[in-house]
Amino acid sequence: MEHWDFKITSCLNRTRNEVLDEDIPTFLEEVKRLDCDDIFFYFSGHGGYVPFVSDSGGEVKNGINFSGTEGSITEGGEFFVGHGKENIFKYEIVKKILEVAKASTRKIFIFDCCRGNNNTEMSQFKLNVKQNGLHQLKNSDFKNTYIFNTTLPYQVAFVNDVTFFAREWCKLVKVDEPQDISKLDE
Repeated sequence: MEHWDFKITSCLNRTRNEVLDEDIPTFLEEVKRLDCDDIFFYFSGHGGYVPFVSDSGGEVKNGINFSGTEGSITEGGEFFVGHGKENIFKYEIVKKILEVAKASTRKIFIFDCCRGNNNTEMSQFKLNVKQNGLHQLKNSDFKNTYIFNTTLPYQVAFVNDVTFFAREWCKLVKVDEPQDISKLDE
């Protein structure tokens, strides 16, 4: 990536709090300081999907119990797993970066992880699902933003110790000369 004048920062085995409260803010301070034209965020690791999370932030599993006639839960989504086994939702990362980055900055996200499965059962009651926060951003916040998932929904990414994408990506970025990225799909 240095071939394309990217400054590389690697963070390994980070907890949810370390990613959201330390790594992303530090990264964004650097982006603002350098007035970056491009932002590239790449994650490779374990991931999944949950349709809902409880108000306490925990995953809702095996049905939802409410008393009375109404309940509230928060929209879930695709996540990757932090070092402390906590879910870090992709929308949390995307939202934090889009809120700070200039509209003219190209923003590229690659999430190279499993996208889980979707097993949800619900009983008869009125359910209010809180949106994840991306709806609060303006259309202009998404200008020049590219988000890539390396797997289909509900697809597993890992085979042995590395994903298929990571293996090919590493071959590409380790060469001495920049590659013609238009040929990546050939």
